[in-house]
Amino acid sequence: MTKNNFILFFIAINFLSCSSLKRLKTVTQGKVEQENYTEEIPFKFVKNQIIIEVEINNKNYSFIFDTGNELTTIDPNIINEISYKSNNVKGRISDANKTITSNEYLSISNIKIGKIDFKNIGAYSSDFTHYYQFLGPDTYYGIIGNNLMRKAKWQIDYKNKVIRISDKIDNFNIGGNSKIFKTNSGKYGNAKIKIKLNGIEDSYTFDTGFSGNISANLSLFNKLNSKKNIPYVTTTGLTSVNANGITKSTKYNSLLSIQLLNDIKLSNQIVTFKENASNLIGNTFFEKFTITLDWANEIFYLDQNSDFNEDILTEHQIFFHPNYEQNTIIIYSYEDNYLLDKPIELGTQIIAINGINVSNFNTQELYDYWTNNRFTKNVEIEIEEKGLKRKITLTEKQLLPK
Repeated sequence: MTKNNFILFFIAINFLSCSSLKRLKTVTQGKVEQENYTEEIPFKFVKNQIIIEVEINNKNYSFIFDTGNELTTIDPNIINEISYKSNNVKGRISDANKTITSNEYLSISNIKIGKIDFKNIGAYSSDFTHYYQFLGPDTYYGIIGNNLMRKAKWQIDYKNKVIRISDKIDNFNIGGNSKIFKTNSGKYGNAKIKIKLNGIEDSYTFDTGFSGNISANLSLFNKLNSKKNIPYVTTTGLTSVNANGITKSTKYNSLLSIQLLNDIKLSNQIVTFKENASNLIGNTFFEKFTITLDWANEIFYLDQNSDFNEDILTEHQIFFHPNYEQNTIIIYSYEDNYLLDKPIELGTQIIAINGINVSNFNTQELYDYWTNNRFTKNVEIEIEEKGLKRKITLTEKQLLPK
């Protein structure tokens, strides 16, 4: 069972409306206190998310580093612990699944990353409690958006799990064979990159808040499939978590050829399609590179440091995962192309896995169990339905290529 079966979207916050002048002020305000600086900080790569430590009001918090988030985000649970002021404006915000909410814009007096002070940064507050169900002790308290990133130069070294920050691009080691592309991102907003999927080109958000490879709208899948039947499988159930809550739907996984930046040409790469989804390229792709971000000059550099292989999708019949709010392990989705003989209702609790009782863990015990176990090949689970216990053997199977 692939533990990243559901895809995390801490991403792609887009602003729909508010006073244009106040909006512009919020997304462009702020500065770096220091001059002539270069800093290197470690990051954790948890569930394919870049997690960094930030300091606000002398307290440390874990934040997601998200190039696809236009505005830095703060969890309301810590808002009273930090120094901020209201910008006296609310805006309608759409996430990658095009869910819309209204949020108040704020100014954060200081966010320290390493030894670098980012002053008067625009932000908004958004409820993160729905993340806890899936993340447990890995829960985060904010998102570093690209409005803050624009105040400096950044280099993301996935191989060594460090981020470098400087005020000068020349302070970074950028390989001579690095791929360079213009982001056309202007003074605010997301960076876009042109990608061809089976020869059809479109723009994709450059999104380190997206844990997957490439995601696109289901309408593109239909267009591709109408030209030539493409291999795909579908998964039904809980398929993503985003900034506005959880999403239940059907996602399509397909193997396609990918071309970007002229000479990066890959075959048989997994692309995920969903109704109402945004076009995104994320960390599963980026982790093969060291990436340098020069927002001010609208140039990104991709220095490849590991090879791509053709993708293989291997899954069990169902996908299960901890629910840390209830300290249970439950069934979140099933493979439509690889069904059990007798189906199990989504949300059913698993009481034992491979003979180990998993129904009485506290949060830390559940987290440790899940972190330290890998479920491959055959897995025996035990559930309880209508008072009757039932044992089921799940068998791993290659679904793509067929």
